[in-house]
Amino acid sequence: MFRVLLVQMPFADINRPSIGISLLKAGLARVGIACDIAYLNLDFARHIGVENYGHIDRFNGAPQLGEWLFAEALCGPGLPDVATYYNEVLRPAMAEPFGRSAAFMADQAEDLEMVAGLTRLRRQAADFLDECLNAFDWGRYDIVGFTSTFQQNTPSLSLARLVKSRHPGVLIALGGANCEGKMGVAMHRLFPFIDIVCSGEGDKSFVTFAASLAAGEVPPTINGIIRRVDGETLVPPALANPVQDMDWLPVPDYRDFFDTRLKLAGAADDLTVPIESSRGCWWGETAHCTFCGLNGGTMAFRTKSADRFLGELTDLVGHYGIRNFASVDNIIDMRYFQSVLPRLAKSDLGVTLFYETKANLNRSHVRLLRQSGVTQIQPGIESLSTATLNLMRKGVHAYQNIRLLRLCAEYLVHPSWNILGGFPGEDPDEYRRQADLTELIVHLTPPIYVGCVRLDRFSPLFEHATEMGVGSVRPMAAYRYIYPFAQNELTNLVYFFDFDYRDGEMPEIYLSDLRDAVGRWKALNAHEALVYLDDGEKIIIADRRPVSVEKRIVLAGLDREVYHLCEDGASLAAIVRSLTAAGRAASEASLHRIVERLVGLRLVIYLDDRYLALAVDGSPRIEMLADCLAAGDEPPSDVAKSVRKLFDELPDVFGRRLIHHLERNASKEPVHA
Repeated sequence: MFRVLLVQMPFADINRPSIGISLLKAGLARVGIACDIAYLNLDFARHIGVENYGHIDRFNGAPQLGEWLFAEALCGPGLPDVATYYNEVLRPAMAEPFGRSAAFMADQAEDLEMVAGLTRLRRQAADFLDECLNAFDWGRYDIVGFTSTFQQNTPSLSLARLVKSRHPGVLIALGGANCEGKMGVAMHRLFPFIDIVCSGEGDKSFVTFAASLAAGEVPPTINGIIRRVDGETLVPPALANPVQDMDWLPVPDYRDFFDTRLKLAGAADDLTVPIESSRGCWWGETAHCTFCGLNGGTMAFRTKSADRFLGELTDLVGHYGIRNFASVDNIIDMRYFQSVLPRLAKSDLGVTLFYETKANLNRSHVRLLRQSGVTQIQPGIESLSTATLNLMRKGVHAYQNIRLLRLCAEYLVHPSWNILGGFPGEDPDEYRRQADLTELIVHLTPPIYVGCVRLDRFSPLFEHATEMGVGSVRPMAAYRYIYPFAQNELTNLVYFFDFDYRDGEMPEIYLSDLRDAVGRWKALNAHEALVYLDDGEKIIIADRRPVSVEKRIVLAGLDREVYHLCEDGASLAAIVRSLTAAGRAASEASLHRIVERLVGLRLVIYLDDRYLALAVDGSPRIEMLADCLAAGDEPPSDVAKSVRKLFDELPDVFGRRLIHHLERNASKEPVHA
């Protein structure tokens, strides 16, 4: 019987299955082909220790530590030695703020200890490959396919070479993000033990190729499949074969992962199931963000129907009993706010989800995200400067980014975000202004990282480097310690690049104040430091920020109305129009005095020609608590924790607001199916 084995190598996340190869397994089953998946990344985590594995996985930037560990096994001993790699690549990276958090040894380890540790890890990598080679009956498979994304290249290629050497009759395939476009062609030419490379989405191309072989036929030329004919690399007419109808895709088969993962220490607590509702990027179709290297040949946005997505989610919950899901979409389909999320909010699935979004979400969007179980988002904030956001082509303003951070705090949706700098032509003063701004928003979620933009293949900065102010583009320095190839060959093979600024910019210097400010923000841990409740007549604000002017502030009458109008971000003219329409006529001069007083109290900022309120409204979390109490449910831990803090800050108003929400729940008509 024709059989396929798909292999997940280090350094893929050990807490989630691969959606790509799980889709391929389900697709092969449709055409009657048996397929197994080997999660050898889990075996390597056992081999070197789960903690070490996680630390190495975090080094997915400049040092490429995971790739380096397997480089000698792939390329032989001719590469620079361990001490040279440590001194010239890893040590400088560990000195960076992000690198320090990912150090895989004690912070104060001596250099000699570090070199010894790296030597030991490299030896463990070689031993692991030998164990893998002897642990499987590789010869029983007709195709052995390796998926390669980020730091999986040298681990996958190393084992593929060994398997091909011992079992020359087995067809070796390679696919994944590291094989897209020119990278796939270079991979095939540089590593002759690879029989085929699948470039781009493999749902159609790989399954069609395997089905032809299983039928005893010579596979036709298939877009996306790079193969060897008479010893030469045959490149198809197109290096991508994207799926157009997302509902056509099968439900991914994750059984192999759960069968294997549950044997690993710390079993199921942190497991996440990937789920897919769309491919491509609807914003990128309009204005490709300058630094984004995603969707090389498949930018066109395609999405699953509401029925299909909800049905798949229900199936996955039923099959695996896991309710923690992470969408692999580049960006949420905004139509899902009408078609999917309301239905999910009313369902009893009890799932939590992660989604990537744009940052221009409003209050109703964030409220619905929380109600439907989306408790974590990556909103692509990237900067608190509109001028820099314009250089990025993000299509949002800085005030929208800060508004979203505040809304996330109100509805307990956790945002993961970074601040990027180093865009050609930017104004260094923008980073000093951002550093000053951080003092006012320490009550909101800080960025994970502040650093210079990375040059990724397929990004506009890479594709149009010269016209965008980027010069001397070359493969990232770490690759010289991983592959023994000439620069022109590396340029076609790799995904990350170094570059110089043609105008002499030095972002590492002018980003330093902002980095320090964000470091203080993180250390302060000042969540809940600026909150308010409205009792229907006045706003009571508790302000414990270090920059607070008054610790407790009461806003009543026109002050209260103006403050609420600032919550979405409003110009002075818009405030005047709103109050006039509501029959609350006031002169522009008097309203200007009110908003400037609020700015002076540091409760409102003036940004992008708008006044934006900063205090977190505590009512949404009281409403969540009331809903749980009315339903007889125990409130989620994040709700319980946050309402306790809110009660500590504003006990006199808290009780009245909770009673109000409970009475409102009691007056609601029951909903019948």
